[in-house]
Amino acid sequence: MKFSELLHITRKEKGYTLLELAQRSGLSYSMLYRLEDGDIQNPHPEILQKIAEPLTLDYEELLEMLGYINQKKNTPPSSKIVKKITEVPIVSWDLIEKLEKDEWNQCQYLSKQNLEYPAHQHPLVAIQIQRPAFLPMFRPKDLVIFQQSIDQNYRSDHYILYKNQHNELSIAKTYVHQDNTYGQDLNQQNDQTLFLLSQVTVLATVVGQQFLA
Repeated sequence: MKFSELLHITRKEKGYTLLELAQRSGLSYSMLYRLEDGDIQNPHPEILQKIAEPLTLDYEELLEMLGYINQKKNTPPSSKIVKKITEVPIVSWDLIEKLEKDEWNQCQYLSKQNLEYPAHQHPLVAIQIQRPAFLPMFRPKDLVIFQQSIDQNYRSDHYILYKNQHNELSIAKTYVHQDNTYGQDLNQQNDQTLFLLSQVTVLATVVGQQFLA
């Protein structure tokens, strides 16, 4: 069973709506929605802990399910960690706006804070959302973890960081129809018309989110 399925089934068994679980766990509604939808593949252990408590799930079993620790019993605690953790630089939205795609490697030198997060194949950066325009998916001050985009094989219901034809930075949700991939801007102040991803510069894809109170 996938984690998203376990979360959905357990929440239903408890009789909680997503909003009620958000209130009990301290996580945002959008975070829980995306977890159940399977859009967030590697939720941070702190998120798992917040979910485990109100749903009375075993926190260690959740860590095992997502590969943070071995599934073998009687494994010494010191050798349980199997998923590589990396230090992800935390940067502001304003800084990312000024960088070109090939300058992302500078983030590690420009950042004053780091976030521990499971390592991915390509470079990661945590961007602190500073604008209310991306509600309800991303709230101001939330940390959104992006992986620099290399391949162009996007699926529907993913979220991308991109620069539009006016060279403005924004976040969009993806939709795949036949052989084309489209995006729809989440910024309510921008044009909400679907656009072809091939017509814009895709910088990164969302791989996680950390709720900040």
